Parts: sequence; C-alpha cells; structure tokens
Amino acid sequence: MKRLLYLAIGASLLGETLPAAPVAPVLEYKLPAAISRPKLEAGAQEILALSDAEVLTMVPTQTPFITSDCPSCGQGHYTRGLERNLFKLTPPGKLTCLKCQTTFPNEKFPQHDRETFLNTLGEKVEIAFHKDAEGKRFALTGALHSWQNGWLIERLIALGRLYQLTGDEQYARRAVLVLDRYAQLFPHYLVKDFLTDHLDEESAPKPGATQKARYVYVSTGGPWLRNGQPTGRKPDEPEASNQPTSLPYSWTQSRWGWGRWGGEFPGELLQVYDLVHGSAAFEELSKKSGVDVRQRIIEDLFTNAVTYLQQYPWYYQLNNNASSHIADIIRAGRALKRPEWVHFGYRWSHDVLEKYAFSREAAFAESPGYFYVFLATQEGNFSALDGYSDPPGFKGKDGLHLENLGSTGSAAFLAKARTTVESIRFPNGSAMPLGDNRHDEFVDPLSRPGTRGTPLTESQCALLPGYGHAVLGAGTGDRQVQAHLQFSKFTGVVHTHHDGLSLMLWAFGSEFFTDVGYHKTKYRGYASTTLSHNTVVIDRQPQAGPEPKGNVLLYEPNLPGLSVVQVEQKGAYDGLAKRYRRTLILNSRDPNAPYLVDMFEVRGGKTHDYVLHGPTIYDSTAESTLPLAPMKGERPLLAADEKWGDDTVAAAYGVFTHVRTAEARGDFSVTWKLVKPYELPEYHANDRYKPGASLHYEVDPTSYRDHLELGVRTFIPAAVGTRVFLADSPSLTRSGLGGSALTEKLKRPSLLLRREGQDGLSSVFVAVHAPYYGAPNILSVERILQSDAAVVLRIETVDRSDIVTLHLDGAAPVALASVTTDAVFGFVSLPKSGPPVAAMIGGTGLKAGALNLTAPAAGYQGTIQAISSRWDGAAENSFVTATALPAGETLRGTWMSVSLGDGAATEAFEIDRVAPASGGSTIYLKDDPGLRANGKAIAEIFFPRRQFSGATTFRIYTRVASK
Repeated sequence: MKRLLYLAIGASLLGETLPAAPVAPVLEYKLPAAISRPKLEAGAQEILALSDAEVLTMVPTQTPFITSDCPSCGQGHYTRGLERNLFKLTPPGKLTCLKCQTTFPNEKFPQHDRETFLNTLGEKVEIAFHKDAEGKRFALTGALHSWQNGWLIERLIALGRLYQLTGDEQYARRAVLVLDRYAQLFPHYLVKDFLTDHLDEESAPKPGATQKARYVYVSTGGPWLRNGQPTGRKPDEPEASNQPTSLPYSWTQSRWGWGRWGGEFPGELLQVYDLVHGSAAFEELSKKSGVDVRQRIIEDLFTNAVTYLQQYPWYYQLNNNASSHIADIIRAGRALKRPEWVHFGYRWSHDVLEKYAFSREAAFAESPGYFYVFLATQEGNFSALDGYSDPPGFKGKDGLHLENLGSTGSAAFLAKARTTVESIRFPNGSAMPLGDNRHDEFVDPLSRPGTRGTPLTESQCALLPGYGHAVLGAGTGDRQVQAHLQFSKFTGVVHTHHDGLSLMLWAFGSEFFTDVGYHKTKYRGYASTTLSHNTVVIDRQPQAGPEPKGNVLLYEPNLPGLSVVQVEQKGAYDGLAKRYRRTLILNSRDPNAPYLVDMFEVRGGKTHDYVLHGPTIYDSTAESTLPLAPMKGERPLLAADEKWGDDTVAAAYGVFTHVRTAEARGDFSVTWKLVKPYELPEYHANDRYKPGASLHYEVDPTSYRDHLELGVRTFIPAAVGTRVFLADSPSLTRSGLGGSALTEKLKRPSLLLRREGQDGLSSVFVAVHAPYYGAPNILSVERILQSDAAVVLRIETVDRSDIVTLHLDGAAPVALASVTTDAVFGFVSLPKSGPPVAAMIGGTGLKAGALNLTAPAAGYQGTIQAISSRWDGAAENSFVTATALPAGETLRGTWMSVSLGDGAATEAFEIDRVAPASGGSTIYLKDDPGLRANGKAIAEIFFPRRQFSGATTFRIYTRVASK
C-alpha cells in the first residue's frame, strides 16, 4: 500500500498510467494536502535547470547555519531560523538584502578579515569576514551558505517526492548527486554556536521578539577540545549516565540545525535519501566516481552526525531541553538498517522517564508551559519506535530483541502525562502561572499560554503527590472554584520557582490570588523567589533545601461539599523550619458562596511573613477594616543594609511601594476587588497574535450579566501580635515576557502579615478567603478556641453558622459547648432553617447538639512489608501489610499517607480496593506507587528518585459525614 501511495497520487493528478513503482521509503511521509504536483514540479525544475557543476557549488562548503547582519544598512538577523524577509537568494550564489537591495558578494564590502578555526577532525579551516570601520564582523559567506542550504533542502524534498510519484530517475539522480556532495563536505564542517541576546521593547524590530539569535563559527579540534586544547574529559560509566560531567561540545553547539546540540542530525536529508534510496542513481554515480556513493552518504553524512550526538554522555541525552534528536537517531536506524541506533532510542524511551524529571503520576517537574513543549517533542521521540521490529535473530548490545514496538509501557506513560497536566488547569482551560510558565503568548491577557485547553464544565479535586501539586476544586459552569497548593521540588530542575506551599485561588471566572509566572526583565529574580508567591517567608530569605518537596499528610476529596489537603514542607527551609505546614479546607456546599479556610503553621526562625498577592489579570484594589498608616519612604520594607537595584532577589522587599501598616489587635478583614472586570484590561500586546477576544474569557460577560462586584474578602481572626502591611507590588503578567512600558506601571495589591520574636518562633496564620459576586456571604469569622493544639473557627454567614476544627498536634479532644470531637478535622454547619450537617476525618466521634457522628476507629496504621509496581514488572500495584483492613471496596477512593525511611518523607497513594492476605491485607492501589524495594531499602523509580532505609509505615484516616 505504502509502495504505491505516491504513484497513485501522481497518476490521479495527471490521469497517467502507473509506471513501474520505485522502491517505497522505509519511513512514512505524509504528503501535505497543500502540495500539488505542479507545485512540486515548479520547485524541482528550479534545481534541474542548473547544471551539475552549478548545483554542486550551492552545497555549502561550511556549516550552513551561520547568520550575518547586512553591512550596508545594518538590518539584523533575529529569529531562530532562516529569516525569509532578511535576504533573498538568487541561485546559485547571490544574496540580496531586502531592505536596502544591496547584493553580495560586493566589492564595496570585501572579505579581507580572516580567522582560522579547527573543525571536529582537527583540520584548520580559514573563514573570511567583512569587517567595517568600527570593527564589527559580517559573515557574508556564512549567510550565503545558510540561504543556499535552505533553498536546496526545499527542492531536494520536492525531487524525492516526485520520484515516488513518478518513478522518473532524473529526480533521483539529481538528489543523489547533491546528497553525495553533502557527504563529502559534512565531516569537515565547523561547529557553530547558537547565541541569544536579550532585547528590550525598543530594540526588537521583529514582532514579539524578545531575543536576538546569532549563529557563529566555533573552533574545537574534536570532542572535549576547545580550539585544540583539552577541556574536560570523556566520562566513564556509571558517571556518564548518572551525573553531570563535561561536554564534548557545548550545549548550544552543533554543525547542523537552528537549535542546540540536539539539532545536529540532518533529518531533512535523511528524508530525501529514504525517498530515493531504491534508485539506480546510486550505482550509476558510484561507477562514475569510483566510490561507493551510497556507503559514503550513509557513513560520512548520517553516521557522522549520529556519532556526534552519541558522544554526549548519556546523562545529557536524558536531560536535554525538548530535543528531537532521539527520534532522528531512531528514524535513521530504521531507514538505514542500523538496529543498534533504534536500541539507543529504546533505552532512552525507558530511562528518560525514570531518570529525568517525571514524577510517578507522569507529571513533568517544571512549569506547565515547558512541560507542553517537552511533551510534544518527546511524543515524537516515542512515536518513532512505533511498529518497529529487529531483524530476525538480532540482539542489541543491551541483550534485547525488539519486536513490534508501539504499545510499550513507556508510550502509555507518556500518554498519561498529557492527562495529568490537563488535570490541574484553570476552569477557563488556561494553564496556570506556575513556575516559569510563559505569559508572552497572549492573544489578549485573558487566556494563559501553554497548549490552550478546552474550558472545564466542572472543576474537581486533583492530587499529584509525586509532582507536588494539589487542587481543591468544585462547581460547574460559571460557578467553579479552585484552590491550588504547590509543593513541588524546586531544586534539581529548571524553570521552577522557590514557591513551596504557595496558594492560588480561582472563583467566579477569575484568578484572584495568583503568581506572576515567567518574566525576563530585572524582575525575573523576584518572580522566581519566595516573596512573590502566596506563602510564608522565614527571616526574609528565599526558600532553600536539598530535598524541598512537600509531604502530603492529609488529603480528602470525597466529603459532600468539602475537601481538605494538608502538606508539610519544612525542607523548603531546611535546617531552619521545624514546621512549615499548610492546611486548606474548601467549603463548596453553596456554589454561590464558597469559602477557603487557610491555616499555615510555622516554627523556626525569628520573622514570619505570610504573603498574599492580589490578581494580575485585572487591576484590583484592597481595603482593610484595620486602619492603616502610610510608611515613610519609597521602599520602606527594605532592610537597612539593602539597596534597591537590578538584583531583585537580594532586595526583594524593595518591590513594595505605597506601604501602609498597623499593629493588629484582634479580628480584621481585607477586601480585594477587581477593577473593571467586564472590560479588556490594559496589556502589552504580542504582535505575533491578532488582537481581539481571547480564546476563553476568565470573566465572561454573558455569565455575569448584572455586572456586579467581583472580589474576595479575607477574614483574619485573632491576629494579636501581628504587624500588617498593605502595599503595591509589580503585577508583571500583562507587561509582556520581555518587559514594556507597563512593567513599572501595572501594580497589584499585596498583603504581608508579620510576626517577630526570638529564634524558634512559632506562628499559626489563620485566614478565611470568601470569593463573591455581588457581596460576600460571610459576615464574620471568630477563632473560638485559643490553643496550641487545635484551631476552632466559627464562620457566620447570611444563612448559617459553620464550625471548623483542626488538630495541630496530638489528638486531645476539642470540648466546647457547641461541638465536641476527637477528629483531626471536624465540620458542623447549623443553618437557620433546615437540618444541620456534619463531617469528620480521623476521629471516633463528633457531637454538636442533636448531631452525633461515630466511627469504629479514627483510622488504621501499620507497617508495609512488601511493595509491587507494574512499572517494575509486577502484576499489580500494591502494598502488603500485617494490619487487618476492611476488605473489598470500603476504602476505595481513600488516600493513605505512607512514611518512608522512618519518616524521611511522606507520600500519598489512592486506594482502589483491599483483599485479605495471610496474616494481614493487600492494599491494591489505583496508580503505580513508583517505588522499588531492594531488601530493606526502598527507592523511588521516578523523580525525585530518593532512596530510603528504615521502616515504611502508613496511616489511613476514616471519614464520616451526615446524610
């Protein structure tokens, strides 16, 4: 079928009789619907019109990925690619600047400046440049090579496709002739480097450009050499696979492509070869030249490129930045019958998941935007293996014989990754501003970037404990609410922020408390540091720690209208914090009046700053019921030894301006209001996208027809001993990734609650956030129990009184007139009309008036004796314990917390069912535990790949709710 595909298309276009079919390509190439036979012919005729000698002069004698500005008018190259509106090529060898119409070569711009470089073979290569009066160099011949190469590749692909359509050997002959010339020159190409310069708004002449891309020659001499001098050494195993080492060439250096080292393989030329590989032209040209042309192309072009790529240690094959070179190597192995190259890709397909930044639920430990970039590329790498089988009897160096690949566990894992990242989207389908998520791809600022998803019809709870993110979500349509808690590992990966236990809140179609995401101005440091996030800063320092990922202690998404998550992340302040724990409780029983209880416990250090930042998508105001007095000075929160400047990490508190302050002496509240939420806010437009309505509105005017006030009222009870600061801080998001005039103009309100004391200070910050449309439903919040062991809140609303209890330490019962309970979490709602409702987690009883909830046990705990993982080859995902647990599906949907290594880390796992086992129970899990047991030691299979020794114990809380 594939053999006749192109012939059938060609014959149908011309009404021809099918000629003898050429040998079909090994790989499959989809013929774009927009490409017609006349279009292919037009491109082919341009290259066929040249003589053999003329076309061979167009094959670049040096790396064809070099850029140059125009020395006549100064027009510059900016993009990461061949810029079609910069120069025009007139074959075979004239380049014309499209701005000033100067043609090169040109005697007015002689190339008398020379420099000698070493290629990868150690050969000396002299390169000529034009140098102007100011000493600036122009690589005009290099630019000519780049444009010649781009012209050739387009027409070579047309020749290959036409050969498959027609079987006409004239197309194949010209293609083979040019491929052979590339093979003769390619090993002698110099390495080039890909450099970028940051641009501000004024100096960027291209729409949306934030970087100027330059490609320059580099002198090497061979791997681990720089200009012939040793730089590092080739590492041995296991070092080469398990840790960063020196590189054979730089991260951004290769001989081919407009990217980094992973762009080295000439995949376009492989496609041409594959399309014509059955042609008689190979033998014809071999006889004429006295050289095996096919072998020269395979060895000196494709094998040479693969060798370059494989010289990079295995660690870097896994840690490359969204490179498609693995797919290139696999496809080359298939097309050229080099099965060992396919095995190279097969090893990668498994190792990249275990040894890079994938968590056990298949999330990628960076920002969602970068995850989508990585995901799209790696899906291509994985798909290159689909359907592959080794030649009969072949075994690779790995000892494997691969057969009919395609439904491998690796491919399924990657498919799962897309579902995982989609589970934490905002209701409008936008990716959240988590870590270095980009915000420069706006059509307008109402939809965030990443691959834009479909708006959610319903928000649900989601927990990604391996990745480090939780969503408490509820509601449908325009009454969705989401509270996000971030607790990922922010060391050992890139594009992450120091944002442990940061909160984001969405309600009534808008982001309220949020992060700023990526920013490439001087505020990049501030945007990445802890102070820019909605969390607690200890001793004015950013979070730091070798293993800062949070431990999920409690997660309950199944109570009617209630959801709870509690995470401890003291590793974010390793050695400083004895406790760093946040508990979020979302009450969504009334979809028109949800609220979020927010409790943050901190022990350690001398200063605790609870930080809450307002919206970035819309302008907003913040008003406090506590009278505040203006502070003197432009940036009064800077310390005496700090100075405001470009280092926005070292002087992060300098971002706060117009600061007002007061000492809290009891309860107060802050009301955050959106300004003009039904209009398009001011933003720095990206000219790459047409202006107009966004893909998905956050505040959709059709859903909020009455245009009532939108905001959040934050109640802060019992705040005695707390210094309150309300200030303006840079909003950043709408000012563009590279900055603009709006960077300093746009502000958002920020709240800081500060407690100070002696070293070892203990604080419990309590807040209740009540988003509203029209007016807040909550009238007051009172802390009715002052205790170090528990927090008990009475939340008075328009139509009911809610009581929330949370134990902080131990299990001492809460005994009040209104409620008595020994539960870790308790909830009672007493409506003004109708029956009361109640719920508890981790308790045996809760009494409130006539309500009386009971449970036979507060929970179950024990030791895990055995672990099985499907990824690790087992039949099931399970834990085995000697503890007797309720059999069947009683615990389905319950999340158990598992303490690893005598409490070194705690992870959460969802239970599917329980079966009796000899002397205990087998707990079958809904997902892979991602753990590998080796005797008494346990290791995480996936990121962050920690290892533990010591006891592995578990806790399962019971839950009870009134009907």
